[in-house]
Amino acid sequence: MTLLLGLPAVAMADEERGNSAVVVASSDGECYAKSVPEGLFGDAGQTTVYEVEIGTDRPLATFNWYAREIYLACGVYLNGRNRHLVVRMGPWARGYRAAADDLALEIYSDGALLARYSTLDIAGTPDNVSHSVSHYRVFAQVSGLGWSTTNDAYGFHATTIDDRELYFSPSDGAMQVLGSSAEGTRR
Repeated sequence: MTLLLGLPAVAMADEERGNSAVVVASSDGECYAKSVPEGLFGDAGQTTVYEVEIGTDRPLATFNWYAREIYLACGVYLNGRNRHLVVRMGPWARGYRAAADDLALEIYSDGALLARYSTLDIAGTPDNVSHSVSHYRVFAQVSGLGWSTTNDAYGFHATTIDDRELYFSPSDGAMQVLGSSAEGTRR
C-alpha cells in the first residue's frame, strides 16, 4: 500500500518545469547573461551577454537561443587577447537514451560557436545515461569554467554519469577525457 501511494508523487516530481527568464553572472561579476524564452518549453528564445560597466552595461554577444543553464567567463586571456566565454547547456533531455539530436552543450568564444556536443557525444553509447520516468542526463556533475589540477589548464569541466572527468578547451572547444573524477580536483 505504501508503494502505491508513493508512485504518483514520483511521477509528478519528474515533470518538466516550464521555461522562465534566467539571469546568470560570471564568477567574478565582470559579465552576465540574460536568457529569455519564447515559449513555455524548448530552447527558442534570445540570450544576450553583457559586460558590467558604470552606467549602462555593454552588450558583448546575442544568441538566438534560450538556456536555463549557462556558464560565463569574461576577460579570459587566450591566444594573446582577452575573450569572453559562454557555455550553453542543453535543455531537458526527454527519453531514456542519449541521442545525436539532443544537445548536451555548446561552447562559444567572443560570440562565435567553437564546438557543439550532443548527449551521445558525451555518453559514448546510448545507454550510458542516468534516467528517470521521462528524461535522462549524461552529466553527474558540472563544475563549470575554471582551473583543473588534473591538467593544470583553464577550461570547462564536467563529470559524466560513468565518472569520466571531461575537459573542454576554451581555445577550440575540443573535448579531452582526463580520467575518473577521483583522480583530480578543481582549484
